[in-house]
Amino acid sequence: MLLPKISSDFKQIGSKDFQLGTVVLMKYEKSNHFNHRFGAYTNTELFGQFLVPIFGLYYLSPSEELELKLLLPLAGNLNYSIGNSVSLGVNFKGQIRSYNLNSRYGNEDSRYISRSTNEASAYFNYSLKNGLNLRVHIGRSIGRNFRVYDEKVTFAIPLVYFRDRRNQLNADFSDSWLFQLSAFYRFNLKSKS
Repeated sequence: MLLPKISSDFKQIGSKDFQLGTVVLMKYEKSNHFNHRFGAYTNTELFGQFLVPIFGLYYLSPSEELELKLLLPLAGNLNYSIGNSVSLGVNFKGQIRSYNLNSRYGNEDSRYISRSTNEASAYFNYSLKNGLNLRVHIGRSIGRNFRVYDEKVTFAIPLVYFRDRRNQLNADFSDSWLFQLSAFYRFNLKSKS
């Protein structure tokens, strides 16, 4: 699948604001309750070519109370259902993105922000009868940073940047607590037979 995107401060849109990513994901289904996946994601980030190998696992207990979804190193979710309306879970999301800075600082025209976020949280979910869900997350960011650079690396995979001679041009943020309220609609696609 091709994943074109605009990653910019939106002051003006130019060729440096466009990135092209691709993802390939294969699934091996052992049963309705268990499968695993593997693949790769790559993107033309502003710091250089970025490649993420992906390993996934899905498990649903026979009682359908416990559900595990892993798509490492990008995401993970463990959900436990208490009855038809209430579920509790833990969640992890990790992302690395880069955004072009069109606002010039001095004479530099190649500055960008490299954003790295890792968020771990616990949640409480309440499902209404009509498919509407209300969810409360509380968690913590881990190793969060928004760094400004004007140089590239040769190649990158998660946690490893090859030929990284970049100088960070701003101060780091500290990690923080997260709190999120959300509402979403879930369609029931199960056939009634």
